[in-house]
Amino acid sequence: MRDPIERFGDRADNYAKFRPAYPGSMLDFLGDVVFPPAVVADIGSGSGILTRRLPDNGYELYAVEPNVPMRSVAERTLSGRPRLHSVRGTAETTTLPDGAVDLITCAQAFHWLDRVKSKLEVQLSTFPNQQVLDRCGFLGRLLSCSYVPNVGQPGHDEIVDSVRDLFDEYEIDGNVTFAYETRLYLGRFIR
Repeated sequence: MRDPIERFGDRADNYAKFRPAYPGSMLDFLGDVVFPPAVVADIGSGSGILTRRLPDNGYELYAVEPNVPMRSVAERTLSGRPRLHSVRGTAETTTLPDGAVDLITCAQAFHWLDRVKSKLEVQLSTFPNQQVLDRCGFLGRLLSCSYVPNVGQPGHDEIVDSVRDLFDEYEIDGNVTFAYETRLYLGRFIR
């Protein structure tokens, strides 16, 4: 089995293009919790799906990501933003000084953290979200998943054929809609 840090390395571009964005209502909520100009560490920032939205809200941002291809996509996509700093690190070893940030975000990456080292006292807020995909987007979204065989890997052609049939069965006006619920867990560090 591959090292979890390297798991998405061969699909970073598809991940950046075809994964859903986060709802504006969630970003508004974060802005009400920690007011800009605050310092934020986005842990497990990946290709920058959440990261790209945070600097627009006036935050100084540290995008912490251990996977080189994912971090490279984020750096390319987010270049030219002076308040954004790309950092090679993990949740347990961010390389940031103690007390350097006002808010830590971790979008779609909490399952990679060491749960014992990352204990939280948690308040849950939920935000509806959806992603409307045409055939190309639907296939790209599939190929952004680490458990789906990538181009050239055994089983790739068969799963893509099956998913094309699935799209044809459920499409409405050339699109399918993925309904998501974004769950935001808010916690405070206790020293």
